[in-house]
This record gives sequence, structure tokens and C-alpha cells, in this order.
Amino acid sequence: VTRSPGERLRQWVIEAGGEVHPAVQLGVPRGVSVGGQVSALVVTAPINAGDVLVNLPTKCIFDTDAVCASHVGLADVIELVPAELWPGKLGLALLAERARGDASPFAPYIQLLPVKFDGVPIFFGPDEVAALQYAPVQHQVKLRGRFLYDFAQQHLPSVMAPFGGQQVTTDVLGWGFAAASSRAFGLAGPTGQRSMLPFIDMANHSFVGNAEVIPGPDGAARLVSVSPLAEGDEVLISYGEHPNDELLLDYGFVVPGNPRDTCPIRFDPGLLEMAREMSGVHLMPTEAEWKVEALKAIGLADATNVASSQLLFGTPTDGGIDARLLAALRIRFARSQEPGPDEAAAVELATWRTARGVAELLLASFPTTPDDDADALARRDLPLALAIAHDFRLTKKRLLQRCITAATAKINQLEH
Repeated sequence: VTRSPGERLRQWVIEAGGEVHPAVQLGVPRGVSVGGQVSALVVTAPINAGDVLVNLPTKCIFDTDAVCASHVGLADVIELVPAELWPGKLGLALLAERARGDASPFAPYIQLLPVKFDGVPIFFGPDEVAALQYAPVQHQVKLRGRFLYDFAQQHLPSVMAPFGGQQVTTDVLGWGFAAASSRAFGLAGPTGQRSMLPFIDMANHSFVGNAEVIPGPDGAARLVSVSPLAEGDEVLISYGEHPNDELLLDYGFVVPGNPRDTCPIRFDPGLLEMAREMSGVHLMPTEAEWKVEALKAIGLADATNVASSQLLFGTPTDGGIDARLLAALRIRFARSQEPGPDEAAAVELATWRTARGVAELLLASFPTTPDDDADALARRDLPLALAIAHDFRLTKKRLLQRCITAATAKINQLEH
């Protein structure tokens, strides 16, 4: 009997001593067409909350320790990868097992992995990277690309034995890197070793998932439902509390309206002054020794300290405007440490109008408008990478628009 790749993976887990709920299958969720490719975990019959959907035994969990013992020299080359670029470590182990073909104990899993990860930005061309219109992510894409190129050129030409005698090129290393970054889990916690969890990692993302991944007995991993599931439902898990920057870089997608998304800026008195003038705020900031101490207390006394001077738009309070930005503006506009009611009201209005001005300046710094991006996406003729880039930059602009709307509402409240 010829089994589908999904059925072979399911049987592989069961034969290794694991469990897969009979009502959970690899397939295509309702209303989605992906050319017949497996893309999700779907439910074929009702499932109760708390049911174990998958119990994955230790021997099915893919990590560097599970692989290095079978490949001479692999551990040494993996050790050369910086810790912060951990997908490179796991990706090299994955490439070593892929080179073994059907002889790999993980063959049923590796054969089901995507052939390409076109949506992950390390595979973007120069035009697609430029289309992101967002310097922090463009910088990360370039750092990762530089790592892949340098590592492949400097360390891999002389290391072929673990990879079936074949040289690992930059593109091949990129495939391993993207496969690892988009599928790995950290069951041991933020600093623990990340692992790939076959079958479980076919579940797609939702911040409000209907299932979760938890440690099982004897080092196993379990996928457990957290709410009842009906026939036809897709099993969804949360990949973590990630902003769109991380979702794009590691997984190749973004979430419109992502409540965890942010837009960072650096505390810059020059930018604040520009926003004040643009917003028509006539109250002038003043200098005083107590203000230096007050700014120091909120970590903003030294604008050259990049780590401490970062502020965020998109925070869950104050309409998405960083509380430290609002505090800094109040300090700058205040005439005294204990202002009276009239002064306090004027300072508060100047603070919110200037904060809105900062968001407006950031929004205006993008070379295209949100409407431009929405129109381009509506045409549906963009190549995948360009569409993802447009979608990503649109989420940042929409975030800033929400902050501007919230600040305007606050200003109207203060003025009346």
C-alpha cells in the first residue's frame, strides 16, 4: 500500500512509540488552496479539551545532540556558529541528516519539509529587502545573509564528510537555517536547547491557539488541545509573543493588527523638537538640573545609549505610545517639579500633541503611504516576497496610524 508523506510521518511517530490522535491529520484547512501540499494539522472528528493530540517520544525529537554522534566532525563545525544565530547550528544538523537520504532515521520528517522558504527574508533579493522600508529588519536580514555567506565560504569548503561528501553552499545553508528558525521549539525555556518536533511543528500559528506544546514524560513532547475542536477545525498553536519583525525574520509571515507588534524609535531631543514645531506646540522645553535627574530615573538621560534610549510605539497602554516617551515630554515641558493645575494642563496637552507629532514624522518617513501599499496588495499580482514585504511595511504604518488616532482622541479630550 502506497502511503502519502503525511501518513508515513504519522506511522513513523507511532512505530517509535509515540501517539497521534486518530482525529488529527496532516492536510489542508477549510477554505485554503495550496496546490495539494500538506500545510496544516486538521481535525476529522470532535476532540475534547485536554486531549493529547500528539505524544512525540524522545527518539523522534530532532536536535543537535541527537545527530552529532552519527557524523564525524559535525559537532566541531556546529560549535563555530555564534549562539545568537542558533538556527545555523540546528540547520547544519538538519543538512547532515538530509544528506543521508532514506538511511536517516528522520527521513519521513525531512522529506516532508518545504523545498523552498521563499517567504523568509534571507532569500529576498535586493529589491525585496528595499521594499521592506524598515531599517531594523533590513539590518537583521543583511546580518543573517552575511553570516550565511561568510560561514559557507570560510568553514564549509573543507568540511564535507558530514554532508555526504557534498559542499554546503550559501543557499543550501540558508535552507537549513530557515527550516530551523521556522520550526524549532524551546521546551526547556528561553535559554534551553531548541529542537524540531516532527508532526507537531505542522501546526500553524495563532496568538489564541486551541492547542499547546508541553513537555511530556521522559523527555517527550506533547501537543495538547486547550479547547474543544470540531470536525474541520485547524489545530493552532502560539509560536510565542512575537512582534511582526520576529515573525517575518524567522517564519516568513506577518500578522495584521498584531497586538504584540511595536515600532521602535531612539530617544532623540532633536526629533522631539522637530515634532513639537510641526505640531504647532508653542510651549517651549526648558532645562534644569532636576530635569536631568528625572530623565536619568527613567533611563533617558543619555541619548547616546542605544539600549536604554529605545522607545516603542505599539505598547499596550497609553494608546500605544511608550510611557517613557510621555514622561520625558512632560519633564521637558514642565516649568517646575510641582506644577499648578493650569501649567499641568498645558504640559499635558503639549506632551500628547508632540507625541502624536513623533508618530506622524515616523509615518511620513516611509516612501509610500498605507493606501499605496493596500492598493498594491489588492492587485494580487505581486511575487510572494514582494507581497510579504508590502504586507510587513503596511502593518508598521497601520500601527503608527492607530497610535496617531489614539493620541488625537486624547488631545480632543484635553482640549474640551
